[in-house]
Order: sequence, then structure tokens, then C-alpha cells
Amino acid sequence: MAGASTGGKQLEQGAAALREGQVAVAFDLLAHAVADNAEDVDARALLGIVYSLKGFHDSALRSLRGAVEARPDDADLRFHLGMASERAGDPLAAAVAYHGALQRQSAHQDSRRRLAELDPKVLAMLRDTCGEVSPLAEPASPPANGVYPSAYWAAAFLFRDYHVDTGMGKSEAFFRRWAACILDHVAVGLVWALLAVALGVRIPAAIFVIGPALMNTRTSADVFVGCIYYVLFVGYEVVCLTTTGRTLGKRLLGLTVVSENGGPVDAGQALLRATIGRLLCDIPLYVGYLRVLWNEHQQGWHDRLGRTAVVRARDEG
Repeated sequence: MAGASTGGKQLEQGAAALREGQVAVAFDLLAHAVADNAEDVDARALLGIVYSLKGFHDSALRSLRGAVEARPDDADLRFHLGMASERAGDPLAAAVAYHGALQRQSAHQDSRRRLAELDPKVLAMLRDTCGEVSPLAEPASPPANGVYPSAYWAAAFLFRDYHVDTGMGKSEAFFRRWAACILDHVAVGLVWALLAVALGVRIPAAIFVIGPALMNTRTSADVFVGCIYYVLFVGYEVVCLTTTGRTLGKRLLGLTVVSENGGPVDAGQALLRATIGRLLCDIPLYVGYLRVLWNEHQQGWHDRLGRTAVVRARDEG
């Protein structure tokens, strides 16, 4: 009985830590709760959510699938299995899980919202797999008092933005990202310079900063070369982030860019982040980048707009 009581207390504390965004603390508490009582479905499911947030996708899916098998009619469990599947890069499995949640609870608005945000091609495959899909709609507002049906699941729902654990302190994150950015500009700048020489035009004075580079231009050829740099850099970043999540600089500094929910970055997010997002960061004296130093989730304005986060790469431990 004492073990069960301890496990229950650790479950409550782990849920509270998850609600507050303390993923590492939640991981320790929930792992102990599962060790004390491996049959506790809530503990296993919440541990699965934490696994997913930390990028341990196989462990996350095992935990959440086991929880769904134990409670097949629980729509909340199926929703979180869908979120974990999205982070693991399996949108069809996510769609099946969200659809399953809606079959069991048609008013499950979080599942409805996530299903509506999936690629239409995935929804077409879902229809081929499951037949008719529930009509999609905008999510209803959360309860005014913030209370959901289960006390434990309230923790997960209140944390439903799924800000991923970056694995770094704010200062470390800022300086790693700053160094990676310099390396990326050097790499793209070298290609840019070679193109400028090949085209026989003068390179603008501020080679590594596109704003000043364009402002210091004197001829249409300078503007053209500056625009080439901008297009090169945006293209480089979008391709890198949508394929591996890592530019050359980020790879060398042990960083990866992920969606706020911990999944891979899509082309829309990467493009928005690299264009409008960076413009917002640049204009007010680069304050948008400095935001990493004080923001709770270490997000610059470009991260926030693109709904991305920069985390320590898993191969760094």
C-alpha cells in the first residue's frame, strides 16, 4: 500500500510539473510512478507524452499505445497518441488516432482541430483507410475554469501547446544559436560571393547582413546581388529545416529546429520563419533574436511566428 501511495503522489507531482512545462522534472517523477505501479494507465500515458516531448518517439508510442489498449474508449488517450505520432513524423497514424478519438467522443475539439490542420493528402488516405471522416470544425474555447474531465489529463491539456524541452539553458541556447547563425551566413556568403564574381558585379559592403547590404547599395546590379543573397539564404534554410531540421551551422553546434509540438518542421513553417519572422527580428535592432535570453521557451520572434523551437540535438545526449 505504501508503494501505491508513493506512486500516486509521484503521478500527481509529475502531472503538475508537466502542466508547468518542467519536462525534466515530470520525466523523473512519472518514471518512478510507472516503476512503482506498471499497471497505472495514467502514469504510463503521461510518461509517454513526456517521452514524446523529449524526442524519444519509439518509447512514447509504446507507452501511449499500451495505454490505449488498456482503455480503448478513452478519447484523450487517443488524442495524445495522435500528437506523439505527429512528432514521430507519421501523420497518417496521427490522423487515425484523432479519428478514433472523435468516434468515441464527437465533441473532442482538440482532436477535431488537429485533424483539420493535417495535410489534405493525409485526410484522403485516412478516408481510404477508415471510410467517412467526421466533419471538421474549429475548436471550441477551453472551459472557463480551465477544468477538464480528469484531474491528471488537465495537466496535459493545459500543456497542449507542447512547447518542447530544448535541453539547454537560455544563455547556452542564445550563444549556440548565435554561433550557428554566423556559420550559416559564412557558408551562404561564400556561395553568394562566387556568384557575384561570376556575374561580374560588385559585392555590397555588408556581406553578412541582408538589411544593411541592400541599404548600402548604389546600383541596380548591387540590388540584384543583394536579392540573390536573400533568396539563397531563405532557400538554404527552408530546405535544411524541412529535410533534416539542421542547417550546417546548427549541425556543427549540435542544434535541431523542430515544431513547437516536437515534430518535424514543414515547408510553410520554415518559409514563414525565414522571411517574415526574420524581418520582424531584424527591424527593431535585432531585439527579436535577443528574446531567446528571457523567453520561457527560448523562442525568438521568428520561432514564435513559425511555431518552432531550437533544441539540443539528440545525438549530443
